[in-house]
Amino acid sequence: MNTVGSLKVKNWGLWLVFGIILMLLGFFLLASPIVASIASVVVFGGLLIAAGVVHAITALVEKNSEHRWIHLVIAAFTLVIGFLILASPAVTLATLTILIAAFLLSSGLFNIIGGLVYRFKGWGWYILNGVIGILLGVLILIHWPTASLWVIGLFLGIDFLFAGLSLIMIALFVKKRSLLA
Repeated sequence: MNTVGSLKVKNWGLWLVFGIILMLLGFFLLASPIVASIASVVVFGGLLIAAGVVHAITALVEKNSEHRWIHLVIAAFTLVIGFLILASPAVTLATLTILIAAFLLSSGLFNIIGGLVYRFKGWGWYILNGVIGILLGVLILIHWPTASLWVIGLFLGIDFLFAGLSLIMIALFVKKRSLLA
């Protein structure tokens, strides 16, 4: 087993394979952001329905439990939300896109304020991050509701791409360290 810092890795090749798979998925998501956006919402709705069913079964099995009503409430809420998402994925995408834009705008603003107020080492990067966040938020709002079709898929694609790249780099680092040891 290789130890890199506090990271213990038995098989760097497995990390490399996972990284390549994630990068390929990332490229697919970036190539088809609309399909990726719709699929992610449908999967999310399906997962909520599955969770609702699990809570309902738990409530039925735990007939004498004092917590039964909690499972029933959670089951009902989760099932309703899951079915609403599946019934109208476009509305879900539009809503999530607005929330993403609001998050980017607010976090961008606070990054800029934090960088200007505290002026810690590297504060310029913090401000740059804030400016990029605000620009992305404004870009989403300018193109809303059309942006709803591609924003989530695009962001997932970028995330998968960089997650895969990170795993590949870790795998190569671990391999290099094991060859030097």
